Amino acid sequence: MKLTSLILTCTTAGLLFTSCSHKIANQLNGEWDVVKMGNLTITPEAETPFLGYDGEKIYGFTGCNTFSLPVSAAELNAGQVDFGRTAMTMRSCPDNRYEAAFLENVRKVKSIEHKGDALLLKDNAGNVLMELAERQLTAQILNGRWNIAQINGKAVAQGEEVPFLGFDTAQGQLYGYTGCNRITGAIDTAQALKGKIKLATLGSTRMLCPDARFETEMLATLGLVRRIELKGMQLQLCDAGGKVLMVLNRSEQP
Repeated sequence: MKLTSLILTCTTAGLLFTSCSHKIANQLNGEWDVVKMGNLTITPEAETPFLGYDGEKIYGFTGCNTFSLPVSAAELNAGQVDFGRTAMTMRSCPDNRYEAAFLENVRKVKSIEHKGDALLLKDNAGNVLMELAERQLTAQILNGRWNIAQINGKAVAQGEEVPFLGFDTAQGQLYGYTGCNRITGAIDTAQALKGKIKLATLGSTRMLCPDARFETEMLATLGLVRRIELKGMQLQLCDAGGKVLMVLNRSEQP
């Protein structure tokens, strides 16, 4: 997915974050799922739109493509940020349910309001175009297969035989592949959704593989995992102290 510059008009984003600018950086900090868009109510899943701010950039997901705009908290708070240009991937998603509506609505946004636990994006008449809730790991997001992209900071080559972990949240089961053997185990879904997870007790097949370069480190690292977090489009598995041990990307395979 090649990054390309996307010209955004002032009606798209120029006034998006200037309302209540004196405290908008604090309001935006973190990630926010779009839960309402016009008359559409959205249950957050892996492929639904969200926005985030990390102190350096505004980033997010349209439901198909990702976007990013470097911006500092000082710029946001001073209302001096130029939202005329941002960067967006140009992936084609013919069956996507949300991107067209997301882009249509965001072009009309003139202000943002923090109300209760929600962020409200409004047009110039004060009509709510989108409502966002603080992003949380849900059973719908966690469920399914996640390819392992990094182990202990080292990149894992992606391909047909990439190691992965899968979560069956309804049954409380974990399954996966080390690059050589299949693994299975149990998870406490309720605790995982609170950010707590233990993967120390796993069953495994016992195949001998000439290329098992990830297996030993993967299994040893899984035994140290105590926390699970959703960051952008990725899952992070961390130790008890918060150190990131593994980074996982949503797989396109079931």
